[in-house]
Amino acid sequence: MLPIVIGVVVLALLVGGGLLIRQLMQPAEVTGAPTGPATKASDAVAGYLHALAEGDLETALGYGQSDPTDSTFVTQEVLDESRRVAPIGNIVVNEVTDPNAYQVTARYTIGEQQVEHDFGVIHDGEQWLLLETTANLSIADLRQKNLPITVNGVPVGSSNELTVLPGGYVLGTGLDRIDYGDAVTTVSAPGSRQTAPDLSPSLTHTG
Repeated sequence: MLPIVIGVVVLALLVGGGLLIRQLMQPAEVTGAPTGPATKASDAVAGYLHALAEGDLETALGYGQSDPTDSTFVTQEVLDESRRVAPIGNIVVNEVTDPNAYQVTARYTIGEQQVEHDFGVIHDGEQWLLLETTANLSIADLRQKNLPITVNGVPVGSSNELTVLPGGYVLGTGLDRIDYGDAVTTVSAPGSRQTAPDLSPSLTHTG
């Protein structure tokens, strides 16, 4: 009987020890926005994502190493519509305190899409910044429809590559009688490139 008891105790210790080791190896998680400057690498990522989720464009871009070269679709109007069609939520950022860090992993949702992304970061003086705050949305395939194109209600000029923030985008024509419906194209993370789907135009109620 004694050997059995000893075996059970040893097994329990091994299992408990294994769980403890795994818990110690897992990074701490941050679910809120920083209350001050980004003094840790993870602060920059958490601050950026929460700013986007709250519709604070200026703060979100302030976490970037540089401003977007094209801000046609990086506006409050476009961001507000993006939040309406596919809000960002459930933000969890791995805490990173390493002064030599170069990336931070975060998990979040955009609408119903689950996203996990490694954000590039850089230590700039006394604060941390993101290497990129915007992404690319390609609409080249829609050009073949020979129809006007709008993104979140804003008309698109001649460019096929649009600079946008992570979020949801509704592609339209801006016409009363023909449109692409209300399907949402999701751009998951900064630094990524999303190709707009090859949507089929259809008549609206007016048409």
